[in-house]
Amino acid sequence: MALVGASLVSAHLVSTRSLPSQQPPQFRTGVTLVPVEVRVVDRDGNPVRGLTKADFEVREDGRAQELAHFQALEADDKLEPGRLFVILLGRGRLNLPTKAVQAAVDFVRARLVSPDRVAVVAYNRIIKPTTDHEAVADFLEAYRDLHIRTEELLSRDQRGPQPRMLKPDTVASIDDLFRRGRLDVEDLAGGRGREPGPYNDLSYLRTALGYLRTVNGEKHVVIVTEHPFPTGWTEASVQSLQNFWFQQATSARAALHFLHAGGLPGQDMAQGTLVTGKLDPRRLEDLLRRKAQQVTAEQTGGTSAFFQFAEKPLAALERATRHHYLLGYYPSRDAAPDQYRDIRISIARQGVQLSYRHAYQARPAEEKPEDARRAVSASRVGELTQWLSNPARVPTAPSPWGIRLDVTADNRATASGSLNVAVAFDPWLVDFVRNGDLYVAELTLAVLADDGRGNVVGESSRTSRISLTIAEFERTKREWLTTDLSVKTTADAEYIRAAIYQFETDRMGWAEKRLKR
Repeated sequence: MALVGASLVSAHLVSTRSLPSQQPPQFRTGVTLVPVEVRVVDRDGNPVRGLTKADFEVREDGRAQELAHFQALEADDKLEPGRLFVILLGRGRLNLPTKAVQAAVDFVRARLVSPDRVAVVAYNRIIKPTTDHEAVADFLEAYRDLHIRTEELLSRDQRGPQPRMLKPDTVASIDDLFRRGRLDVEDLAGGRGREPGPYNDLSYLRTALGYLRTVNGEKHVVIVTEHPFPTGWTEASVQSLQNFWFQQATSARAALHFLHAGGLPGQDMAQGTLVTGKLDPRRLEDLLRRKAQQVTAEQTGGTSAFFQFAEKPLAALERATRHHYLLGYYPSRDAAPDQYRDIRISIARQGVQLSYRHAYQARPAEEKPEDARRAVSASRVGELTQWLSNPARVPTAPSPWGIRLDVTADNRATASGSLNVAVAFDPWLVDFVRNGDLYVAELTLAVLADDGRGNVVGESSRTSRISLTIAEFERTKREWLTTDLSVKTTADAEYIRAAIYQFETDRMGWAEKRLKR
């Protein structure tokens, strides 16, 4: 296809290396403490106060660590910043029968102290963290009364013929909900897209955790969902899902709290399992899903609640988080940039329960993205390039609605050389915004060079702002765009692999090519 030039202006460098989402912020030995928030409660769920540094034992990968920092923190009017509760409203009917949305209204309005911050995630948008509890409660009341209609419209659009797109009345229903009150609303990844595909619980949680990487403080994500997340049937698939969400939450330093908004156990379940002695495959899958969420919540320092009215677990969450201990230690061994470290904490006291995140991974601190857009974009591109550079990956075609790419290089690089790489992409699935006489879009691009054995020998990435005239934009309906990127290499390169991502639509694409010898 013909390549038409576009005015590609580099906005900023995301990184000079890929950033897999599995890598939370680094804590370097001798430089930065590894901080761990620990909540200790008694049998009644009340915080246990008065513990000292000597009461705790911390082990990393089985090795005892010396505590260099110890602090007891109380959630009261003096704590700044206060706790952050992110209420994530999933798909489906969320208020009945467990009254989950009403319980969230009462939780925000009556149980929080003034410095506590609240955010709400729904429909790929986020009400940014705020201490205006009454404004958030008002929004939740509106959501309680109006979300069933929006859910029906979304479900209709997701069943439509290809290409499935949100109809104007669906978009208007979502827009009307977020126009209420005095709230600061921001699009999450895919929030400006008009495909119904990303409107699901998994996308909401993934993009919310990407956003939270740039937010400081004690963070609790309350996931209100009608159905447990899918896991698959095998032990390996369940473990894979647990690991993925655990790593995503650890990267954001957030505890996950699952709040089931579906029905209470019914007679059909009792007859299908306890009475007949046979387990319906659908019931088995539900059990696997709930177990996976329980384990994931526990690993992140969170909780899970099923088959009960929502008021009780929310009250228990607020009570348990009124007090926590902040521990810090310098790891006794250096951590490689991609190394996973297991954390185990114990205290010499009976009848108490500890909640804390069970791990961290190292990542150079200077590579931490500065804002939510960069955090999510780096994460998405990092996940894709990590998959591309894995020699054992299963060949999988990109999504039919992903951005289509082609990649070429001018030569086969040698050690300490460089490659000039041309990346062409189909702009039809890129979202452009009209700005005066220009059409503007922003894309994150990453290119890897590897030696054919899974060893990355060169990589580069950047975020580019594309500005097209009206005439150039009209040509994108039939022609591809291209941009060049220079990649420095440390050894012979056998393959070039490229990934591209747009935050607004949450679309990505990839391409790879073997270089000529």
